[in-house]
Amino acid sequence: MARASAESSRAATGASATKLARAYLEATSHAYDGAGEGRAGGAAFADAVARADAFVHVQDMAGQDVLDSDAFAEHEGGFAAAAAMQGATPAIYHVDSTRPERIAVRPLRQEIARVLRARAINPRWIAGQMRHGHRARPRSPRRSTICSPMPR
Repeated sequence: MARASAESSRAATGASATKLARAYLEATSHAYDGAGEGRAGGAAFADAVARADAFVHVQDMAGQDVLDSDAFAEHEGGFAAAAAMQGATPAIYHVDSTRPERIAVRPLRQEIARVLRARAINPRWIAGQMRHGHRARPRSPRRSTICSPMPR
């Protein structure tokens, strides 16, 4: 029973990763000419993702972390899923530039682990969120939903 459940979970995760990869490639593969006209880059962009050695995403908004927004998961996770779908495993880096005097570059997995330790699984942080009522409470469970396994 547990084995079937684990296999079903892996299949669902794989389907979700494929869906994320395709959505990322479709939404991000446009190029713009000097007149501002956009054109789909489709295959050329997918090829560039497959050949990439690394992906670097810069966060510059203070008070927000990698697990605060679906946009981080869609962008960083979308690139990772698109690369993995094509058999590539580029390094994924998250750059925190919210404090210019202390810019931090971390592998995405390390950044996610850091945020989870600091906030999402920290009892003091959770208690503080619960004290703030309706605004903070809905965000806490959502953090766990956007922490699904990401391709390497």
